[in-house]
Amino acid sequence: MFLYKKLQERVDAAAAGTLLLNETRVRLREAQVGYLVAAQQITDLLLSSDRGDGFNERKRQEQKARENATINVETAFAATQDAELKELLLKLINHNRHVILPLKDEVLRLAASDLHAAQNLYWFKYLPAQVEKMAFINEAISLSTSELGAFHMQADEAAADAQFVARITVILSAFLGLGIVFFLGIALTRFMIYTGRTARENKNLMDNSLDVICSIDESGCFIQVSNACQRAWGYTADELKGRSYIALLHPADVDRTAQAAARIMSGNPVLNFDNRYIHKDGSIVHNRWSVQWSSDQRQMFCVAHDVSEVNRVSEALQASEERTRLILGAANDAFIGMDSKGIIIDWNQQAEAIFGWSSEEARGRLFQELVIAPSGWTMYLETLKQLEPMSGSLTANRRFELIALHRGSREFPIEISVSLIRRGESFMLSAFLRDIAERKQWETELNQAKETAEAATFAKSTFLANMSHEIRTPMNGIIGLTNLTLKTPLSPQQHEFMTLIKSSANSLLRLLNDILDFSKMEASKLELDEIEFDLRGLAGNTLKAFSASANEKGIELTYQVNPEVPFLLKGDPGRIAQIIVNLTGNALKFTDSGEVVLRVAQESQQGSSIQHAMLHFSITDTGIGMSAEQQAHIFTAFAQGDNSTTRQYGGTGLGLTIVSQLVTLMGGSIWVESELGKGTTVHFTAKLAIPEHQPEPARLPNLNNMRVLVADDNSSNRVILEEILRSWSMQPTLAKDGKEAFAELRHMAALGEPYPLVLLDSLMPEYGGFELAQLIKDTPCLAGTTILMLSSSDVSKEVRDCEALGVVRCLRKPIKQSELFDAIIAGISGADDGTIPMPNLQPGLSKTLRVLNVLVAEDHPINQMVVVEILRDRGHAFSTANNGIEVLQMLDQQSYDAILMDCQMPQMDGYEAAAEIRKREKNTGKHIRIIALTANAMKDDRERCLAAGMDDYVSKPVDPDILMQRLEEVEKECIDPVGTNRVEEAGFAVRAFDLASALSRTRDKKELLKRLVRIFLQELPPTLANIRASVITGDNAEMERSVHRLKGAASTISAQPLADIAARLEQLATTSGSPNIDEAFGELQARAAELVSELELFIAGEAG
Repeated sequence: MFLYKKLQERVDAAAAGTLLLNETRVRLREAQVGYLVAAQQITDLLLSSDRGDGFNERKRQEQKARENATINVETAFAATQDAELKELLLKLINHNRHVILPLKDEVLRLAASDLHAAQNLYWFKYLPAQVEKMAFINEAISLSTSELGAFHMQADEAAADAQFVARITVILSAFLGLGIVFFLGIALTRFMIYTGRTARENKNLMDNSLDVICSIDESGCFIQVSNACQRAWGYTADELKGRSYIALLHPADVDRTAQAAARIMSGNPVLNFDNRYIHKDGSIVHNRWSVQWSSDQRQMFCVAHDVSEVNRVSEALQASEERTRLILGAANDAFIGMDSKGIIIDWNQQAEAIFGWSSEEARGRLFQELVIAPSGWTMYLETLKQLEPMSGSLTANRRFELIALHRGSREFPIEISVSLIRRGESFMLSAFLRDIAERKQWETELNQAKETAEAATFAKSTFLANMSHEIRTPMNGIIGLTNLTLKTPLSPQQHEFMTLIKSSANSLLRLLNDILDFSKMEASKLELDEIEFDLRGLAGNTLKAFSASANEKGIELTYQVNPEVPFLLKGDPGRIAQIIVNLTGNALKFTDSGEVVLRVAQESQQGSSIQHAMLHFSITDTGIGMSAEQQAHIFTAFAQGDNSTTRQYGGTGLGLTIVSQLVTLMGGSIWVESELGKGTTVHFTAKLAIPEHQPEPARLPNLNNMRVLVADDNSSNRVILEEILRSWSMQPTLAKDGKEAFAELRHMAALGEPYPLVLLDSLMPEYGGFELAQLIKDTPCLAGTTILMLSSSDVSKEVRDCEALGVVRCLRKPIKQSELFDAIIAGISGADDGTIPMPNLQPGLSKTLRVLNVLVAEDHPINQMVVVEILRDRGHAFSTANNGIEVLQMLDQQSYDAILMDCQMPQMDGYEAAAEIRKREKNTGKHIRIIALTANAMKDDRERCLAAGMDDYVSKPVDPDILMQRLEEVEKECIDPVGTNRVEEAGFAVRAFDLASALSRTRDKKELLKRLVRIFLQELPPTLANIRASVITGDNAEMERSVHRLKGAASTISAQPLADIAARLEQLATTSGSPNIDEAFGELQARAAELVSELELFIAGEAG
């Protein structure tokens, strides 16, 4: 009854849908035990009738067994209204073998002919959801038909039917583990007992079990053991039969197992009893036993399942939970675990310390009410709402700050990290909390310290700005008046004194700039401009400032810019010049003899929407060099090589630190290569943008394949000059001194191929440049040689010598490429018609494009005098005002082309005056150019000037060249682009070309301009013919090339009207089939005719 009752409970549970899949194995094992016990009971009952009671008694016992089984079946399935099942089971029990064949036939028939009906058999109602019914049926049929031989089937029909039922039973046991298997097993056992084959079929069942099935006698010895024992314990069944199970037990489990065995033999069955066996290989095996006692047989029927892996996982889980508990207990942060409703379920020791509640007091209470101050409830609940959409993931978390409560009273700030953790269909909340009261105090103090530091920085910046203003104001007077004085007649001693004053003032100004830059660098406010500039011109102009000092020390100063470097670049030319000045100044300072060479090459060009070039600069000297130790801190602020270096050479040690920061801002790097006593090379790279439109080269004749002799004793100069000349398609020959050069000249003259051009260094061993020029002049076969002199000294003192020796031009080193080109063109104007590319020359400052009427607003009389003298020297008209009010009054009386506005003036400063002027212009529609003059030099000065409405900015002390560059922009704005505002020179009105602009481009060299004009007039007719032919044939590509060259040539001589129409025709050429090309070409011809007339008059001298 007990077993039937247990089976009934399992069937009911299955019908209710509560039987879990992971319990199937345990249930199956229990069913197997029940099967064996029931089979043994029925066997005992039936076999007892064979002990002399006769056939009738045996029939009576069988009938009694059937009746008992029927009663138990009906009891077990009393809750089931399935009449089909009851009928099937009754037939199975009452009719024994007579129901087997119909059962088999029914299954096979349904499976073969009516699959739908087979799926609806009652047995399949308890299949797990993931089991495919048809796959189950096919498996049953396959096994029942193909593996019957494995059961040692006998020939009689009953045995075959029994094997079929046994196999179906095993299959159902594996999938279901339900009570139906038990009842089929009873019927099958009853049938097998009846046919006399019980022992063999029991053995088959035992041998096919995955778990160990065994029987043990009262003394604890194994009687029967399934083959699974070898896999589980390492022993074969034969090795265990007759052996005590105690021999296999772990010593620690002997007593406990013996006590359990005693309970079993007293009639109390044991389920899920665990103990440990010693495997044959010495390892530990964990067993879980289900055991029943047979009082008739005096045996224990047992099933043992290996739970070693389950226990290992369980122990690992327990260890992990223990570690987690210890970690949370030792954590510096409070940990609080909550269920989905916010009820506290975990509360570690740190939570007790922080919030004042013990774990017992906190568990079961609502987290929000216990921990968080009422003011933070809303934020906390809002955070939980944010977590809800993330609940689909395993974890979701948020970190925030709240005000918490200590034991319901004292408030303090906390940082909380709350996480939502999903566990199946439910979830829990975990929170780590930290008391941040001390951190908040630190933050408050840090903010206060930061505000104090910012105030100090602001005060320092203000102080530096004020000091800059105060120092620059007198410096402006000193430098400005020195420049003006140097232009007056002076004795040699007076000129020397004034030069020293100017040099000292400039040194002081550089020191002031370094201090300001270092202050900006400390505050991370050092910024760069981004404007277009010519690097070659910048390098030449920058090094020119060092030519005098280099000459005094006898040092050769030169530079080389490789041809692949773009003509125009975009960056901060002022800062690049500052770097070159600093590094070149250092090189000259620490070099007593030899040379200083600046080289610029292009490392790479990076393509994107904007092209960038990475340029590599190097400044090499032959000075004292540095040790490895000195190189290690060369870029450290206030550091030099050593104290002796500072004493001997001076300096603050700020320069290289500022240079390093500037290089970093330009996206480059800086490093040094040096050897003590052998000189130094400082390298730096800079990333600069390449403007999309580079200036077009004009085509000028006479240099292609021209041979030229270069005589210079400095190898670096020879290499640089050779590269420049070859870039112009010339053929240079190099000589290392005057003697070698003179020999080469005579040799080539003797061969009938004299050199048309010679470049001579003024200072060379044996024959200097002037001595060699004298020899050339005195040698008849060299009479036609054009000579250019290259000098490191003041060329103004050598002009007379050059003129006497027939030297065309004397150039001062370092020589700019544009200067050398001008000199060569000037010297060979009668050569052949070959052409080479030459970049457009940059406009100079020596002559104004238009006389401007300038208002100078400056309250300081010395500064006012300096600015006025600069304007007077350039030929501009001017008026002066002492403050902003006077500026506004004077604007009411007359108009001006530009205002030079000092920013700091009494009554009304420059910022207020500029703002008022812009306010008035809104009504008039006019715009006057305002250029700020300020002694301030901090970061925001330029921005403040522009914000006030000023157009540009010039820092004091005023550099005349920079000021004139600003005014040149005003001059260009005042000149009408089509020539209606014409400049008059000597009574001739230039209409088709701008004579003043053309003279400015040639540095006021009228003879050079005439040569250029002659070349232009020679090339204009064939160029127009090419354009005409392209228009007729429709060859737009050739037309575009021709008008492009014409545009460049016209721009070179300042023939802007022709250049404009050429640009228009060039644009039309890019549009296939444009109907306006003929009209534009006609206008081009007309403009060209006007220009030719005026240029011929200019050449003939009728213009002046």
